[in-house]
Amino acid sequence: MKKRLTYLEAIRKYCIWCVGGQIYKLDELCIGEECPLYPFRHKRDTLKGTNREVEIVVCGEKIKRKHYTPLKAIRQKCLDCSSGDKAEVRNCICYEGNPEGVEPCPLWIYRMGKNPFIKRKKKGEKNGIREN
Repeated sequence: MKKRLTYLEAIRKYCIWCVGGQIYKLDELCIGEECPLYPFRHKRDTLKGTNREVEIVVCGEKIKRKHYTPLKAIRQKCLDCSSGDKAEVRNCICYEGNPEGVEPCPLWIYRMGKNPFIKRKKKGEKNGIREN
């Protein structure tokens, strides 16, 4: 059984792919602060303990984000990859075993900016019981 990547591991794997697999030149070849994943490229949350306000570039536009987390960074990177089209992010075909034969993206499972492995209560539910 294949080990599931955490979101920080997925970011690290994507960053290494982005620089052509040259893990030892990651800092040298990385495009830097223009990338939404930049603060998390070393599989660490480098913003921990700060006010988490960052300025990133998405689709060629500089934007400020408050409360920036690794999952929000993945969402921004996916939006950047799809030219800002939210529907394209939702329908992304870069998953493992896709019929198109496209190389799977390590960020795919987290593309919506949420951790899919954490169960959330649905609207109208209290303690897992739905109210009518």
